[in-house]
Amino acid sequence: MISTADVDAWKDGVAELIAAGDYAPTTANDWLAVLRVVLKAAKRSLALPGIATDGVTAFDMSEHVTYSEEEPNALLPTEVGPFLARFRELYPQHFAMVYLGVITGLRPSSLRPLRRSGPEADVDWTNHRLRVRRSHTLGEEVMKTTKQKRRYMIDLPVDAIDVLKWHVETQFETDEQRASDLLFPAQSGAMRCTSVLRKPFAEMTIEMQLGKEITPRALRRTFNDLARAAQVGDLVTRSISGHLTETMQAHYSTVNATEQREGIARVIRMLDHRRPGAAVQLGQA
Repeated sequence: MISTADVDAWKDGVAELIAAGDYAPTTANDWLAVLRVVLKAAKRSLALPGIATDGVTAFDMSEHVTYSEEEPNALLPTEVGPFLARFRELYPQHFAMVYLGVITGLRPSSLRPLRRSGPEADVDWTNHRLRVRRSHTLGEEVMKTTKQKRRYMIDLPVDAIDVLKWHVETQFETDEQRASDLLFPAQSGAMRCTSVLRKPFAEMTIEMQLGKEITPRALRRTFNDLARAAQVGDLVTRSISGHLTETMQAHYSTVNATEQREGIARVIRMLDHRRPGAAVQLGQA
């Protein structure tokens, strides 16, 4: 009973909400993507002649800026140390999760379902290895794969394992937490809710006087920037974060002003136009 005209009318209504600033076009396109999947399944199961979303275009993204110079949703490399130190003081129960996110680029949805023990433990304490193979959405529902639809392993240095051991030994306040297989269980022993880090990050933004909004999504973006600053190879960086392509790695990266200045300075040093007899002189080609 749903026609293309119905979808177009719905799009017109949503476009008004986007124009009013109530929703971002990225959110609306996610809704449209879900509708396409539902209608495609309906066509297959009900033998329908067509799909109402055929030929329907996505919402315009050309003027929408997800991350800007003013709001990159990433910490500068020089901000990470002070941020983590203060976060540990204010929110020790969440520190290890944030720390692990910063050094691996794992999404909160991949961090929450990590298991520290049990027959399918994701933390290999002996070999210092982390198995990334699940993703948490809502409630206790856990997907047996990641958002990228892949399962992989990360080998951790001793320093990272020490932080996780500290977390397990000192930050479990209830018997339910101690009995849980989860690495980051709620006090009930169950999965932490999806919004568990939102309030701490909002308060840290004010506490640190960052002058920009920082959300839990900053963990992934900050890791990519830190890896680049540490001159970690792109292939190694993607093997840790789970990014499948250079395009996605670039999408989650923010080149800052210092990097640009240093990059241009290195180019200038190669020109070395002030030295007599240099191979390339300004004004000559």
